[in-house]
Amino acid sequence: MNSSAASIASVLDDSVVASSRGCGWEGFEVMTARIAGDGFEVDGLRSHTLAINVGRPFTLEARVDGRRRDGAMPERAMKLVAAGPRSVWHWRSALPIDMLHVSVDDTALRAFAAELEIAHPELGTRVGFEDPVLRQTAVALAGELGADRVARSLVADGLRIELIVRLLDGYSSLPPGVAGRLGRARLGSRTLGLLDDYVRAHLDAQIRISDLAALAGMSRFHFARVFRASVGRTPHRYVLERRLDRARELVRSSGAPLRDIAAMTGFADQSHLTRTFKRTFGTTPAALRAG
Repeated sequence: MNSSAASIASVLDDSVVASSRGCGWEGFEVMTARIAGDGFEVDGLRSHTLAINVGRPFTLEARVDGRRRDGAMPERAMKLVAAGPRSVWHWRSALPIDMLHVSVDDTALRAFAAELEIAHPELGTRVGFEDPVLRQTAVALAGELGADRVARSLVADGLRIELIVRLLDGYSSLPPGVAGRLGRARLGSRTLGLLDDYVRAHLDAQIRISDLAALAGMSRFHFARVFRASVGRTPHRYVLERRLDRARELVRSSGAPLRDIAAMTGFADQSHLTRTFKRTFGTTPAALRAG
């Protein structure tokens, strides 16, 4: 396979098992793939791509911009492929390899770096390393591929920010820890009140980090980190708690069908509400109402 200025999803199109295409996620893409054959070539990716081995071990042989980048790839091992340079990838494996890919557009990476007032961060290609934080974030993003559209945008946006922070802090030309120092500021009580009012008024709609950040007068990057520092929870967790509180109130005080309560509080359907409700409160909405 060969492609020019492509995304990894377009290069591996026939091998894709699940993808975030159609999810409405801006600036990044998540994909799982089962890749047959023994390699591919690409003239240059437009995105920085993290690839994690989620299957059998294999050995990777690569040339990136003419330089060798070989390495062992046991399960959980990963490679980071920087946007731009031409690369050639080969591996030795009798069976298809299973990979999880997370790609971040170079423009998105630079936009976040600009908020740090840092110009031209450069990522380097690496092969055969492990990073539990990156892996956990990537796996969480992959888990959102099957979530309902109302919830997943907020979760994915937050996870993308955490992923970019990790990449900038540990795998770029920036001094270690620069990006992670953001978020020491705190939101004022008036701003927190405005945010809470907005969330409560839009529980049945798709709430994005960009919506909340605009209310606070911040970029998404700054807001996600400052909000967590101020409230002690991610924006997604905060919104989920408000949805669950309202659902519990409606279950107790109204005779509305559970499917309608699910719709009014932003859950995909009644079963989604029931699963989340039980996981949080230890009982189902039906059991709470009957009791």
